[in-house]
Amino acid sequence: MRALHSNPRRAHLGRAPSATPRAGLLAFCLALAAVIGALPAQAAPQSHRLPINVEGQVVVSNLWLRFDLTRIDQPLAAFTPRTPTEQAFVTLVRALQNGDVQTAAPLILRRNLGDAPLSEVVATWRRVFHDFKDLRVVARTRIGGREVIFWQVPGTDGPWMRGFSFDHQDGTWRAELTSSTVPVERLVLDVVAAETQRPTEFAPRADWQGNYALRIADGVTLDLPGHTLSGDVMNQTPPDQHPALRVYGVLMQALKAGRIDEWLSGMGPVSRQHVSAWRRDKADHFEGWRAWQSAGRELLFLADGGPVVLVFYAEGGTDGMTAAGRSVRWDTVVRSADGVWRLGNFHRFEYFDDALARGALPHDERAFVSLLNRSRRK
Repeated sequence: MRALHSNPRRAHLGRAPSATPRAGLLAFCLALAAVIGALPAQAAPQSHRLPINVEGQVVVSNLWLRFDLTRIDQPLAAFTPRTPTEQAFVTLVRALQNGDVQTAAPLILRRNLGDAPLSEVVATWRRVFHDFKDLRVVARTRIGGREVIFWQVPGTDGPWMRGFSFDHQDGTWRAELTSSTVPVERLVLDVVAAETQRPTEFAPRADWQGNYALRIADGVTLDLPGHTLSGDVMNQTPPDQHPALRVYGVLMQALKAGRIDEWLSGMGPVSRQHVSAWRRDKADHFEGWRAWQSAGRELLFLADGGPVVLVFYAEGGTDGMTAAGRSVRWDTVVRSADGVWRLGNFHRFEYFDDALARGALPHDERAFVSLLNRSRRK
């Protein structure tokens, strides 16, 4: 670049008048623009609204995931790969469309496929995903060191979105289907699908939406509105005035007092049916669990997701507490269409719960509180 700014008179000695530095600079800028234009666009981090399945219904929450997402939204036929990962993706999909096991084999990560022959894997994928016909490339992102490309194909009940998650091993990109074996990736898939199918309700936002930023994977942060709590909900009415927490406190004290019908009446229908079957089939097990819960539930944090509230607590009494503290759990409280707050998803994990339970957040009381203290945004 320094040569472009050297003395123009010295640069022109012995040259034809048309060979001006301005013309050279213009040519350089045009070439640079062409190179930049050929590179894939890099998205800035955004906060993406979480769809949460509560009692079998998808709720538009006010909880957020913050990560980079590059939108592509092109049919495969029009998609031009610009990175090694994208090239591997196109090669893999073309091979799957054609049933070409030999070409697909070195691009498939076998970690979760067991001993099944790749010919069976390819045949199954082709059957499930309608031979990958009319595939549309939706978006790409990076999660925990892996690159994920999301795509969708037509299905009998509407578009079906999945993703290929790419690892870079021995100089080769290998992919596996995005699934619940990596729950954070599966959670991001739900977010991208919601934004694609319901763009108005699930529009991402550039700014942070919460006052807590909890990192759950490289490149992915939980963006949570909320506040810390204190007090044993089993032995005192929560002083917090959030309506969901008031209902939660009444129901927990009903559980401790043995007013089981009152406790059940405050649940959603799916949870109520599940607990009723548990009491009927394993009464001793249920009573043992109730006694353990009645020993204490120390409130820790309320994640205020609008119609969905998560109440985090340390379960059990202080007897026998380890150096790490008690185990951290959480309950879901949802506001139904009639405006009433109810317990939901009792002992039932959805993808969001799965992501939290399998390493996204610490499960020990002291480590969880320490994370909250570090994660509060100033």
